[in-house]
Amino acid sequence: MRKEALRFAAVGVLNSAVGIGVIFMGLALLGMSDATANLFGYAVGWIISYALNKTWTFHHRGATTRSFGRFIAVSAGVYLANLGVVLLLHRRIGANVYFAELAGVAIYTTLGFLGSYYYAFTRTKQRQARKLSPAREDLERSRHE
Repeated sequence: MRKEALRFAAVGVLNSAVGIGVIFMGLALLGMSDATANLFGYAVGWIISYALNKTWTFHHRGATTRSFGRFIAVSAGVYLANLGVVLLLHRRIGANVYFAELAGVAIYTTLGFLGSYYYAFTRTKQRQARKLSPAREDLERSRHE
């Protein structure tokens, strides 16, 4: 789990850099509104994050449609948790907004990793737990799909 956590963090850094680059490009070069550029940047970031976490972080071999749906659900859930923490700390408790944002990022990252590890990309963990070979896993998957 430690190796996956480090890889998840590395993907997060790359995903953030690309997402911010896309947002800035949308604003400066394409003349997008801030909301449109933000949506576009986050969409590109989520796609990159999904692809790298599926293939590199978790070595997931399960169905793409299922894991992508789960990944989006996890991402949406952790975004709402992030927003809740930020609003609670800053607006309700009166904490410094920068502190609140950092706390929100910590929650987003931690819950995002756990949701990805235990929910979005679970098939690899199941195969390892049962000690199935990749060929045997493919056979079992074809029976269930």
